[in-house]
Amino acid sequence: MGDGEPKYLNSPETKLFDKSRNLFALNFSRKSRANYFILCEGYMDVISLHQWGFSEAVAALGTAFTEQQADLMKRFNSLIYLCFDSDGAGKKACKRAISILREKKLEGKVIRLSPYKDPDEFLKAEGKEAFEKRIEEAKNAFLWEVEEKKTEFDLHDPAGMQKYMESIAELLRTSFSDPVERENYLKAVAREQMLKAENLQHLVDKEEEKTQLSFGLRKNVGRQEKKREEKWNSPLEEEFLSVLMQRNEFVDLAKIYIEEVDFQGKNERDLFIEAFLGEVTVSSPPEDIYSYCTCKEKVKEIANFLNKIDIKDCFEKIEKFYSSSEEEEYIFDIENIIDRFNDFKEFYNELVKNNLGVFIYIS
Repeated sequence: MGDGEPKYLNSPETKLFDKSRNLFALNFSRKSRANYFILCEGYMDVISLHQWGFSEAVAALGTAFTEQQADLMKRFNSLIYLCFDSDGAGKKACKRAISILREKKLEGKVIRLSPYKDPDEFLKAEGKEAFEKRIEEAKNAFLWEVEEKKTEFDLHDPAGMQKYMESIAELLRTSFSDPVERENYLKAVAREQMLKAENLQHLVDKEEEKTQLSFGLRKNVGRQEKKREEKWNSPLEEEFLSVLMQRNEFVDLAKIYIEEVDFQGKNERDLFIEAFLGEVTVSSPPEDIYSYCTCKEKVKEIANFLNKIDIKDCFEKIEKFYSSSEEEEYIFDIENIIDRFNDFKEFYNELVKNNLGVFIYIS
């Protein structure tokens, strides 16, 4: 390939070949007698390691390391050595892989390659035994992350040291939900970084409190906003809408000068939108404020419910009950009740037919 061409050409995925669910050289490494994998950054790293006798090496297939690949590794081994390039991109990829391994409850250890860039360069310069020693000296993945954070701060400056400790506390808090596991790692960090465990615990607790307070405030604000929206607001808004319902000559003016955003109460705002912007028809003006409104979709539900009721059959069953018991004969104007029910049902069917809603009032 000429200048400007990529180092590797990735083949496309297919329905049968999903890169995110496969690992390069897994067919060889899973047969290894070792109880671990060596996860590398690229194909050439794996090929080089296999040539030097490290058949446990695998790599992602031209993609970033995925949760599915971690699940695949977990089927064979629970210990993963991370052997990524020692440059900035390699360290970034390593941190991302550590996060996935931790989520999948896999133990991670980081192999240091410095001062060399990648496994191939290291092996050519130092040989197999030196690499085996680096495997033995591999650092716990979380402790490696803590060590790497040192490069982000000026530890000679008190403010920098404070920020460094706060970043460790946040990493402890977000990485371990189990309090026992978190305490074990906190003590290990304090011992290795020569920090006081109680100071580090104080910072972890402080970050936890801040998070809980922030979460509580968000929940509380959300509750208050919802409550404020649902609250039946100003009597003036109710009175205004009541007047509009009774005086049709004011409706056109209201449409010109008033918008839905002018209403504070959710119910009043919905009523204005539906009643005066053409969504619902008011059948008769009330003398007092409405009790509630029924939108078009709700009207359809009510009509469907009423249409399923056989009112005559209901009364026949009631008659049978009374005739078979010692109760006194009930006295109802059955025909009148049936007529009223049918009128009610016809009213709702007519609303559905004309695609209308309805307001129900208490006067």
